[in-house]
Amino acid sequence: MKHGFHLPTLGRNRDQRWNMIRQLVTHVFEHERISTTLGRAKLLRRYVDRTISLAKRGSESGRLKVFDIVNVLLFAFSCLYVETSYWEQGID
Repeated sequence: MKHGFHLPTLGRNRDQRWNMIRQLVTHVFEHERISTTLGRAKLLRRYVDRTISLAKRGSESGRLKVFDIVNVLLFAFSCLYVETSYWEQGID
């Protein structure tokens, strides 16, 4: 039992909440901006930041973890959110 750990339920059970979070994270990456409630946005921020950091790493395990969360193409995310592009690194 984790004492002091609170995750907002948003009026849904666990499975519905996780599916909603996955869909919202996917929509954030597809459209780069979404309109939602303040409670959902605060909860979503945690998952979006974590997903971006995993995609930046570029490792295989990071891609698999991101694939659990996001349902769209992962290579596009890593190219969008990496600070230096392949052209600047000289990689062909």
